[in-house]
Order: sequence, then C-alpha cells, then structure tokens
Amino acid sequence: MIPQEQINEIRKTASDNIVSIINHYGPDLKISTHRGTKGKSLCPFHDEKTPSFHVNNTKGIYKCFGCGEGGDAVDFLIKYEGYGFIEAIRELAQYLNIIIKEKARLQPRKYVPPRKFIKDIDQVKKWIRKNGKAQLCFSKIDANELRKRGENDVVYLKSYRPPQVKLLDRYTDDFIIYPRGLNRRKFFIALKITAEEDINISIAKHADDQSAHWVDFITNNYTLTNEIRKRCLRILSAFNNPIKREVEQQYFSKKWNRNPQ
Repeated sequence: MIPQEQINEIRKTASDNIVSIINHYGPDLKISTHRGTKGKSLCPFHDEKTPSFHVNNTKGIYKCFGCGEGGDAVDFLIKYEGYGFIEAIRELAQYLNIIIKEKARLQPRKYVPPRKFIKDIDQVKKWIRKNGKAQLCFSKIDANELRKRGENDVVYLKSYRPPQVKLLDRYTDDFIIYPRGLNRRKFFIALKITAEEDINISIAKHADDQSAHWVDFITNNYTLTNEIRKRCLRILSAFNNPIKREVEQQYFSKKWNRNPQ
C-alpha cells in the first residue's frame, strides 16, 4: 500500500512537470511550449481543427476550452491511458524516478484476486477503462476475431455470474454482449444479471454484427411470443435505478406494440 504522503508527493511533482509528462505519454499531441512551462495542442479527447488544449506547469493542470476536459497529471493518465488511480500514481513515480516505499497491506481472509473471476482481466482492464466499454464474448471465435481487429477491450467468459459482472463494473458500466455460445435460457439469464448491476446493455449477434440496444436485438432476432415477453419483463424488473427502469420499460413497450403477435 502506498502511503498517502507519498501519493501527495508524486501528484505534486507530476503537476510541476505536467507539460513534459503529457508530451511523453501523448507524443502525437505535439504540444507547443513557451519556455517549457506551458503549451497547447489539439485536444486528444475530442476532434478539433484549432488547438484549444492548454497545459501549464505553474498551475499544474491541463484544460481543454473546447470540450471542458481538465485536471492534473494523474487525471490525464486515467483519461488518456485508461489507468486506475493507483496505477497512474505508480506510472508517474516510475517516470519521475521516485521510489515508492510501500506499507504492508493485510488482505481480507476471503480476498479473491480478480483474475480468479476473469482470467485475463489484468491485461484488458486498462483498455476497458480507456474505451469506456467491455465487449463480452462467450465464444472463442468471436473473441479471437475481435482481437485480430485490434479490439483490446474484449473479455472471453466461459460462464457469466454476478461476481464477474461486479468486477467488470469497476471499470465501465457499458457492456456489449456477443451471445454466441449461450443457449436461449442462459442468454436471458445473462441479461438479467447484467441489468441487476444497472449496466447499459447492447448486443451483437457475432463479431461481424453491429451492436444494438438489447430490446432491438430481441425484437429483431426472436419471435415475440408471450414467453419472450415475460423474459424481457424479468430483465426490466431487475434494473435497480427506477428512472432507468421506466425509460427501458417505455422503450420495450413501444417495440412490443410495433411487433404484435
């Protein structure tokens, strides 16, 4: 565990050198500097033709006056590289040649490492954070195809249970599910489990298919029998957020009425 005083030291030193840090981690930004203490470039967080992304060592911050993104060096690594907070602190310490003096940390007796829930989570969590979504595959065919295309936020799951959803929810609340490999019953159970964690769900039939809202996917790929409708209502009832549940309910009702059986 990193002592709080050292976290503060790393964060302060990084803020004092934020221009060089952002130039190092975002070489394509080509920040034009004034005496090495401040500079500007095109913003890496939105498309623009006129530079509105400003960096200032004296203030220790970056700020885009186009899209509003801003913060210190830690915030930049979290947003730009997809690091978690402690990962960003460690990365900056290494860049600044600061040796971290860690305190021993007692793990809870029932602590289970994340990789026990999802085998490759350590390799993909950075990309999930950075891309703002997780692509969940139940077929190695889909997972391999997506990875060949350079998709780095792909997670292959042999099974799908609440602990895995809770783990992924640490990094994003937006899931794209590729259901190939699940039978119908397990598919609807997976959607219900996801809805219980208040995740935004979209579905793609396979790696070559565009993702769609889960209701759109079901109405386009299933005959809307009363049984399917009941399964959908179970998913809707699982949403914990009452506003979101109401919005989804209205969306479902409109789709169902357009496709009467």
